[in-house]
Amino acid sequence: MQLFNYKQIIDLQVLNDYYQSLRSSDFNFIPESRTAKFLNGLGMRYKADSGGVKLFASVDSIGVLSFPPAEQSFKLVFLMQLANPSFMNFSNLPLEQNGQFIYYFSNKAENKREVFNLGSDQLLLNQNEHTSLADQLKVCGGNYRYSLADGDGVKTASLIFEDRELILETQELNPVAGDYNFQFKMDDFPSGRYRLEVDGGELESFYYAPAFRSGSYFGVLEIFAEVDEDYRWYTDEDKVSKKTYTIAFEHRKTLWRYKVINRNGLEFDDPGVKEQENPWDFTHTGNSVFVSNSPMPLKEVPITGITLRSDQNDAASVLITDLPNPGPALIKPDPANPATIYSDIYVYL
Repeated sequence: MQLFNYKQIIDLQVLNDYYQSLRSSDFNFIPESRTAKFLNGLGMRYKADSGGVKLFASVDSIGVLSFPPAEQSFKLVFLMQLANPSFMNFSNLPLEQNGQFIYYFSNKAENKREVFNLGSDQLLLNQNEHTSLADQLKVCGGNYRYSLADGDGVKTASLIFEDRELILETQELNPVAGDYNFQFKMDDFPSGRYRLEVDGGELESFYYAPAFRSGSYFGVLEIFAEVDEDYRWYTDEDKVSKKTYTIAFEHRKTLWRYKVINRNGLEFDDPGVKEQENPWDFTHTGNSVFVSNSPMPLKEVPITGITLRSDQNDAASVLITDLPNPGPALIKPDPANPATIYSDIYVYL
């Protein structure tokens, strides 16, 4: 009788240098419906692990994978659900989440590099050093529509499934009042990346998954069997070559704004906020409000030694030795310039 056991093939970790440990547990990873159905059929097991994913595959008694990946030519799809409402505040991403876009991560990224001074290259699934707008894709959960204006004559639109560079459907349209309104019914198509070409020219890329009809997600993760050798979790002999994949996020920096509430009516000669080690400099903008001269990092481990002085030039006039750092739950974009973001800290005397 042939016996099978399981070996780990993939460990996905989410890193964010907001955290001292770097390890982020801010996401839930949910298998997309088709993936959930055929994981068992592929001889694989999935386990959520502290914000990441662990995948295991069955092997026979000599360690050969029960279902050779190169022969199966499959991919696994996981939807990313944000579990921490403060994540967008302390991470260097656009504050407003546009529901028409998701972040897309894949082990086809071919982005092997060192991040966060870890001392070795990471198999990154994002495009650049950290997740950014370069990783976003438009989403579609039902019928796909695209309008093209100001044309004449017949135009041919092709819907291409990018996993296999396969044209799944074409449409030929004449303009109506000068506009072309292409529409594709997606129900029978697999989840994945698509692009629309009209007369051979690319107009738009998007990601389709039925789950987007009824749910809101931060991103989607695709793990392919056929990838570059560095990212491949099996050998040419169909044995396990475990891989650790990484999605990296960078902490946000904001202008720290200390607002001192002088409840006891203390008189200050020339008040100031000082930090000597880095140093971080602050300007007194009036009314006992002190703003950092440059954006400062939001980090899990606080910056210590930020002092409040009654006389900014007198080191002996310290009123508070360690001013608090801002919490990540509340940040304030400047209404006149949303790219300028403040973190307010109230100090009571």
